[in-house]
Amino acid sequence: MEQWVFLFAYLLLFIVICHKSTFFAFKHFAKYWVYILLGVHILAGIGFYGIYHYHYPAGMDSEASFNSSTQLFDKLYSEPTTFAKLMLGCNDSITTREGVAINKSWVKQYESNFINENRTVLRLHSVLNGISGHHYSVHLLLMVILAFCGSFFLFHFLAPDNKQEEKVCILACFLIPSCLFWTSGVLKEPLFFFCMSCYLYFLQKNTSRIHVANVIWTILAMAGMIWTRTFMAFVLIPLSFIYLWCAWRPQHKALKYLSAMVLGGVIAMCVHMAAPHSALDIVNNIAHKNNLFINMETILFDGPDMSVPHLKASFPNLIYNTPFALYNTLLIPCKLKSALHIGIFMESIFFGLLLFLSFSMILFHKISFSNKQWLLLLFCIIIFVIIGLTTPNPGAICRYRSVLLPLWCYTLCMPLCRK
Repeated sequence: MEQWVFLFAYLLLFIVICHKSTFFAFKHFAKYWVYILLGVHILAGIGFYGIYHYHYPAGMDSEASFNSSTQLFDKLYSEPTTFAKLMLGCNDSITTREGVAINKSWVKQYESNFINENRTVLRLHSVLNGISGHHYSVHLLLMVILAFCGSFFLFHFLAPDNKQEEKVCILACFLIPSCLFWTSGVLKEPLFFFCMSCYLYFLQKNTSRIHVANVIWTILAMAGMIWTRTFMAFVLIPLSFIYLWCAWRPQHKALKYLSAMVLGGVIAMCVHMAAPHSALDIVNNIAHKNNLFINMETILFDGPDMSVPHLKASFPNLIYNTPFALYNTLLIPCKLKSALHIGIFMESIFFGLLLFLSFSMILFHKISFSNKQWLLLLFCIIIFVIIGLTTPNPGAICRYRSVLLPLWCYTLCMPLCRK
């Protein structure tokens, strides 16, 4: 009974906020569409719960994060000093041992990463335990609300000019199945999606007027991205400087972005040659993650579910395998024939057709990309390549790329609106 009281109270409070706030509104569509889309997100959360509860083994991913966060929260009363150390990131041997006892992913096998992202979601849900009554369903609802707010931040960043573009933005921000599914769970995706959308929204506001509040919110959202999906944040942040440059000096946008890509590649190659196997060596980190994932799939599941290249820690090898990586990320060939995997494959086919139609329009109608589209296009492509190079599991690829699909959908659909 208690959990239903919590669910009803938080849902009612959020509906009231949506009703009163102009932020949760569209230009060309009535307010009731906001509530319909919120209902769609809640149904996605229910679907997430059903699939994780009945399809996956008990205690996997989402439930493990929730159970571990509850154990962490309990230490607030039993061992307040240990709780404070775990929340603040102390890494002494005793505190680390306590963290591993709570969740085996507290220490990663590849600690060359700057940040252990798994701890972030545990800390977040530990804090939420203070207002959730320790109910898993309440955490799901709070994550759905967080992702829904992120969808509106992204929608306002995209800022559609007319009704046709607004339809595209609603489709991209609110109705992509993979994004709806993965941003509904007790995992990293809702938090990263919210932080990414918030970051893009306030980044754009800084292009028209640099205000202290906008800068602070941009920095906070940037920190949230770094602590949740480090590699995605480290790609988006440098591209943001080109976005600001093009916003203030709009000439030669394509040249600026492509020059930045070339410069980034040269810097990565130079670092690999000057300081191989260091934490800053992107080439070695990608190759190491590739080998780690392949070994993990072999040990746990008798081999990868899909064909992936065995990477060498060399820049030419990464470039050579880039087309194959994009193929893996965009099409996700699945061995399994479950309804979930068929749905993933159909979604991939949809984006493949959208890619073909979009670039046909660009070639034959000479449509140029806006500053915003260049930012999102290059961000998505770089991340798709990294995911395709490192991840041999189709389910993991679908999860990792899900938060980028709204950006990808918007970028590919906009040329179709300008014929």
